[in-house]
Amino acid sequence: MPQDANKTDVTADNTNMSYVRYSVPGLDSLDSIPEVYLDTIKAWGWTEQTDQENLEEPNPIFIFSKGETTVHLSLEGNYLTVVVPKKN
Repeated sequence: MPQDANKTDVTADNTNMSYVRYSVPGLDSLDSIPEVYLDTIKAWGWTEQTDQENLEEPNPIFIFSKGETTVHLSLEGNYLTVVVPKKN
């Protein structure tokens, strides 16, 4: 996360997922997650799971995997949300 990001409280309706939401100044003026964020995630060894239909949505969800871990990343307003499915 960028240094100016602030973790915010979020209530999760789905107990099968862990949610972390960050308020990031300046993101609310963007249509998508900045490419530099996505490039950095990939540089850390995460592989993007591409779903072309999803990318046309107003607030697409980006899905990354690394080993057995999957992470969903979405942007809504100036909030960047990270969702991690809990393992059974």
